[in-house]
Amino acid sequence: PKGVRGGLSGGRAGQYLQTADGAREALEACAQVTLEPGQRMISIGCGGGGYGDPKQRDPERVAKDVADGIVSREWARQVYGVALHGNGEVDAEATARLRAGN
Repeated sequence: PKGVRGGLSGGRAGQYLQTADGAREALEACAQVTLEPGQRMISIGCGGGGYGDPKQRDPERVAKDVADGIVSREWARQVYGVALHGNGEVDAEATARLRAGN
């Protein structure tokens, strides 16, 4: 799904067979699979598109999403332009530089 008002597109759906050693094999959108012991099916639903420019999001809310495991530190930096200190708090100066494109 596409985002609106500057929001980014949502993520794609996918189906995977995870083998006993942790490797993932992509599956067709519609497939029949017989699982062996130690294997798993992984199904990822598509995400909705975003609303508004991600770099306008409150940095404290982005930091909370990182702390809650919803987004990674790298995603916070690349998409939201939010830099975090090692303790997870927002680095206001570095965030301002990222959002200014410096």
